[in-house]
Amino acid sequence: MDPYFFYTGFSDNWYKKTLEDAGLDIKVLDPVGDYYRYMAVEIARTMAAHSVFAKIALFPAFVYYYYMKKTQLSIDTLCGGYHVVAVKQ
Repeated sequence: MDPYFFYTGFSDNWYKKTLEDAGLDIKVLDPVGDYYRYMAVEIARTMAAHSVFAKIALFPAFVYYYYMKKTQLSIDTLCGGYHVVAVKQ
């Protein structure tokens, strides 16, 4: 979704431009979630709502996404938002 972010809210680029234009110095700009975390949660939710067969079939995919490390691509693809700390210069 980066750089447009029509769905989930403000992008990192929006925070950088807007806060710097307002005279604030960004100390922390941490992404919340990514594509891998989203997939792990959705697979776990599907497993919880369906049969034992679904749990067995989906478990390998859950483990795969759960243990994937965040990458810049996975964050840019699906980020739930940002934790931002900015101070007046």
